[in-house]
Amino acid sequence: MKLDRRGFIKFMAGGALGTFLSPIPWKLIDDVAIWTQNWPWVPNPSRGETLYRNTITPFAYNGSGVTVRMVDGAEGRRAIRLCGTPDNPLNHGTLGPMDTSGLQYRYSQAIRVPSPMKFDGKVYHPIPWEDAMGLLVEKLQTLRSEGRPESVAVIAGPGRNTINEMLERFLRAYGSPNYLTMPGAVQTDAQVLKLMFGARGTMGYDVEHADYLVSFGCGFLEGWGSQQALSAFRRLREANPDGLSKVIQVATNCSITSTQADEWLAVAPGTEGALALGMAHVILKDDLANRSFLEGNAFGLSGGMDSMGTPFAGFRKWVLNEYGPDRVSEITGVPADRIVQAAWGLARSKRGLALPGRGKGTMPGSLYEFMAVHSLNALVGAVNRTGGVGPVSEPPWTPWPRLDLDGVAERGLGRARVDQAGSFYPFAESLLNAFAQAVLDQKESPVELLLLHGCNPSHNAPNAKEFNRALDKVPFVVCFSPYWSETALRADLILPDHAFLERFEDGIPCGGVPYPAYVVGAPLFPPMLDTRASGDVVLRTAKALGGSLGASFPWSTYEEVIRYRAEGIYRSQKGLISEPGTLGNPETKGFAGFAGFWKNLTAHGCWYDPDQRIGKTSMAFDTPSGKFEFYSNRIRGRVRDRGEDAFRKDLNVSAAGEMVCMAHYEEVSPEGDPKAFPLLMMPEEPAYTHESEVPSSPYMTKIWPDTLLKGKHLVVHLNPETASEYRLKEGDLAVMESLSGSAEVRVHLFHGVRPGVVIMAEGFGHTAFDEYIKGKGSNTREMTTVCADPLSGMPLWWGTRVKIWKA
Repeated sequence: MKLDRRGFIKFMAGGALGTFLSPIPWKLIDDVAIWTQNWPWVPNPSRGETLYRNTITPFAYNGSGVTVRMVDGAEGRRAIRLCGTPDNPLNHGTLGPMDTSGLQYRYSQAIRVPSPMKFDGKVYHPIPWEDAMGLLVEKLQTLRSEGRPESVAVIAGPGRNTINEMLERFLRAYGSPNYLTMPGAVQTDAQVLKLMFGARGTMGYDVEHADYLVSFGCGFLEGWGSQQALSAFRRLREANPDGLSKVIQVATNCSITSTQADEWLAVAPGTEGALALGMAHVILKDDLANRSFLEGNAFGLSGGMDSMGTPFAGFRKWVLNEYGPDRVSEITGVPADRIVQAAWGLARSKRGLALPGRGKGTMPGSLYEFMAVHSLNALVGAVNRTGGVGPVSEPPWTPWPRLDLDGVAERGLGRARVDQAGSFYPFAESLLNAFAQAVLDQKESPVELLLLHGCNPSHNAPNAKEFNRALDKVPFVVCFSPYWSETALRADLILPDHAFLERFEDGIPCGGVPYPAYVVGAPLFPPMLDTRASGDVVLRTAKALGGSLGASFPWSTYEEVIRYRAEGIYRSQKGLISEPGTLGNPETKGFAGFAGFWKNLTAHGCWYDPDQRIGKTSMAFDTPSGKFEFYSNRIRGRVRDRGEDAFRKDLNVSAAGEMVCMAHYEEVSPEGDPKAFPLLMMPEEPAYTHESEVPSSPYMTKIWPDTLLKGKHLVVHLNPETASEYRLKEGDLAVMESLSGSAEVRVHLFHGVRPGVVIMAEGFGHTAFDEYIKGKGSNTREMTTVCADPLSGMPLWWGTRVKIWKA
């Protein structure tokens, strides 16, 4: 049997994945669990009746259904195991390691904040809830009475859910435009939806029904988007046996997903958009485009007049002139013949699909790059088609009541956002990187009160060090985290939320789900500690402030708010609930009575509407042209308003003329002198780690390979050619340095990394939580130097210049 170098890499990495998916590591975890029964935070219930209840993962943006095994013993009811809910369409009974170990986030009291805490300048000390609430209300009343409501800001976690929408509504009723969320690919998707599709909602990908998939960095097997993506990837393979499907992974490093793809195209960092345009060139040049879609549904492919009456040459001309395979090969490092083959394969397939995004989707991508990938989808007719891509509408929630703003709120909302999203950066909704920079650039912080919920930006903001310097300038910081996170440890006041299984969880799952879906998890246990649901805290705060703000929140409890929103789904009489027997039987059925609907929804955890799946129905293109836009009229309008020279300078766009309004490749140069910092550091999100409001659980540390963490040192991956140049060998202790910071690391030699690149895993370097998590490895985000993406202003962190030497 012939085994070349690439085959060897696939064999080894594939073996690692096989081990990961086999029973072996899970048996080891089981053995470790038995050994650790004496640890005080491990659930160790007495014998009793076994019960099963359904809920959803503590990470609602994932959407996975979870079945909780509980025991009613002499000491009360305890949860002892989590497994996937078979009837949930988003995970089909599967669970990732993070979800499986979710019990630790409730029972590990070492990481839990036990009650409201106030920082006195030296230490935290507990205070009663009434005192804590009074302190928050007093701060809010003072700023509002002084006519400065815009000096209050909120930073929320990812995803669309009720608590995030309540926080945004509270802020608007109060009078501040400064609502921000943690950055991610979903924000880039939202901008593409607006500019090219003219739609709101989420971007859906019908991976399951595709037969030719080109993934521009999406880490399906690492945990991209929701668990549904991994399940869909598996079903794609099962539905197309015997080589009838093909998957191409475009990525800088040979990830687990790369090894399980049929082909890996190793691109230079940040050049994925150029590769998509090179494929578009081949499709147009060889007349492979899907004419039946393009003729009636596309604007800007060929020349014409835009909505401003300005003539343009069109996408076809520029792509044919600028992005031939030879030039794209020079940019990306991918051989020209492989670009041609990939383009032909995608265009000639029945249901070809291209996906943008890197890793797990927690990193925003370049807007022009995403536009390039979706231009490719339009060329092959994948838009609004089974096995394709398209906008997915929100669940038919009950709309929020109209806000009746008072004069203070109207004046505050009329002032500019701190991060300049929607104004200076016209297409962005939230820019955490620009927020931090704006606070640092001013002598006095423009934000005087900052509320943080569902996130841990002190550790995982794009540039954590810069964010923490900005946070230190804010006079008063309130954190709702139930955990002793890095962010909580920088707050002046902690108002701890309930933990997993103690609170309502709900939301729209992100990550490409191809139909509307809504997940709800009801609390299964009373709170263990002196905590309160953040939604209830928001309601009580609004009522204490009174006036139009109090009137904006007529509900008594957080549960009432979720029920109010869900009632709109009931009234629509659309979709179905994931009760046993419904999966694979997508017949829409009505619901008899809201009480029964609510009971079913909270008992089974998921509502979804397969009749609204991509390909079965399509949303109209609400663009100025009424079509999918290769040439964006909305960008053209902003260029006209600001003037092309000012627009290009302000938003750092190098292209000129009509190319500003279309997908093109923007070369972004990371900060730093290439001679002083000759290597590029690429962050990687492994399947074995997690990074959000909470870190990886202690159980997850048991499956970390020694090519990820060695002792307390993070292991970085280098190509052997690069390592040889810097006289580094396997296992060497080395120092890596960027403009932002330095780290002591171990070296692993791997042919699956491009020369000149260092791969550094995310999810490490914690300074908070407990002894099982903190002090292990280094934080990638403290090494990262962030630059703003041209046009969108989103943080780009695909490449940071570094140097490395033997310690």
